[in-house]
Amino acid sequence: MISQVGKEEGKEVTGKCSMLRNEMQTNKPLKLLEGKRSDVIIWNDYLRKQTEEMKKEPRWFEAAWLYVECYMYRRIQDAFDLTSKLQDFDPFKNSKEMAFQSSLDAALYFGKHILTTIEQLQQKLHKDSPEVFEHFQLFLQVSLWGNKCDLSISAGQNVAQKESPVEQIHKLQDQILVNDTRKLLEILHQANHDNPNKVTLSLVLDNAGFELFTDLCLVEILQQLELVTFVNFYVKDMPWYVSDATEQDFLWILEVLGKSEHQSFQELSKIWIEKLQQKLWTIEKEKYWTLPFDYSVMEEMDPALYAKLSASQVIIFKGDLNYRKLTGDRQWDFETPFQTSLQGFLPAPICALRTLKADTVTGLSPGQGESIAKSFPDWMISGDFGLIQIATP
Repeated sequence: MISQVGKEEGKEVTGKCSMLRNEMQTNKPLKLLEGKRSDVIIWNDYLRKQTEEMKKEPRWFEAAWLYVECYMYRRIQDAFDLTSKLQDFDPFKNSKEMAFQSSLDAALYFGKHILTTIEQLQQKLHKDSPEVFEHFQLFLQVSLWGNKCDLSISAGQNVAQKESPVEQIHKLQDQILVNDTRKLLEILHQANHDNPNKVTLSLVLDNAGFELFTDLCLVEILQQLELVTFVNFYVKDMPWYVSDATEQDFLWILEVLGKSEHQSFQELSKIWIEKLQQKLWTIEKEKYWTLPFDYSVMEEMDPALYAKLSASQVIIFKGDLNYRKLTGDRQWDFETPFQTSLQGFLPAPICALRTLKADTVTGLSPGQGESIAKSFPDWMISGDFGLIQIATP
């Protein structure tokens, strides 16, 4: 229950968000943050440096879009940080939870499928058997297309998944523009050869809800296939881009599965909670994911996080925002090698799993983008095309 003080502060937050909307609509200069979180000084220093570089105050329609878009969500959090009772309140919580609840049929189907797959894998398939690749490819692609569930793109509208994810995969094969699935499997096999039973995967999450569920299923299969031993899940440390996963979202989905009337959900919740308890899975919160920087400057701006990622054998980055920060959100030529667009950021082998919802993409074949655009003019923003891209040191 929210106290009377909390209710009054909620009105203040609503007023601040209305002012924020007006600032955006009328192209006002960006303002300094006022809260007391540890990242406030970083955001405010960044704004001052942008003012120096632009030789004028950055405004909404004039500064780099990736920066002002992130700034908008950080300003929303700042409004909550200035209260006494609502600092930990997630304004997007209900939307995220309702989106998952409306996708329960698809999640249930996939949950039963993964449990059946786990039973099959008890036969200890040889690493070179065709079944290993088939399982690997299926769960990787379900995780990829789970990325379509983005509430920030749909303006908070329902993004429910109604169809069976497994059946959808076969329909979507031709819409994966770059498919480095075999390369990723080779990297994991080599990592296991070099570090038997010690392979660490870092998974930088994107959306909560159904996408997070598919991510957990992917990781489960990677461990069942003995391709990965430890997994570090990187979440946002504050509500972000409406649907981005926080620690609370992660724990909530385990709780919901555990309390479900469906046995398959209960079994998965039990398995996954035990993995957290056994430290086979860890939930990592780092403030860098909600700072104004792209990833090319991470080694300079947050060497500790860069070192943690460097200790991984593979890093999977999920989703559109991560891809934009990987590539600096620049207008690269489509044929620019993906590794080039990372601008030196490569702490470990990287796999980007992303459905296209913003107009930046690299690593395509010559003429591929232009050819798709003839039939699908909005191919870069529709979420109907995907990428499984690898870059290796």
